[in-house]
Amino acid sequence: MKIISPNQQRPVAWKNGNGITREIAQFPASQPYNWRLSIAEMDGRAEFSTFPGLRRVLTVIAGQGMVLEHPLDRSK
Repeated sequence: MKIISPNQQRPVAWKNGNGITREIAQFPASQPYNWRLSIAEMDGRAEFSTFPGLRRVLTVIAGQGMVLEHPLDRSK
């Protein structure tokens, strides 16, 4: 087993510029990849970058949680 600290990973700006991510692992190591594990940081409202053909699993690991909004949600 190898412990990987997120601080050991270089922060990379999101494709849309609204946050940063620290990539922990991906397979295969080259692009395009089949899966990726990363830790993202955001300070406020931000849109998700798109990754066509990939499914996202989101887990909040710190903070007060988050509210997700969809553009078709007109209840607000």
